Amino acid sequence: MGEEAAGREHLGEGRAAGPRPVATQTRRDAVGDELRRAIMAGELKAGQPLREVNIASQLGVSRPTLREALYQLIHEGLLEQQPYRGVVVTAIDEKFITDTAAVRVALETLWGLLK
Repeated sequence: MGEEAAGREHLGEGRAAGPRPVATQTRRDAVGDELRRAIMAGELKAGQPLREVNIASQLGVSRPTLREALYQLIHEGLLEQQPYRGVVVTAIDEKFITDTAAVRVALETLWGLLK
């Protein structure tokens, strides 16, 4: 048994500490992450309409890929579909942030237990 493996076994760990392998990310997920970041950073403002052609061009992705990411963010509550306006950024208030944080903590705790 190698020294590193023995050290982990001694500590009762099943795996080494430190960075973990990175999962492959789809373009849809990458687009969703970038839009989520822009919303949380305030770069996309509440009520701001998102025009597919402009955003897809800016991100360098196809409109169907962008559309999939938009639907995911609508499902998450960061965007909303409004009649005659299209997709707009949802207003983020203190309750939204608190609720989102509570759900993230619960999911990340569960994810940590599953690994």
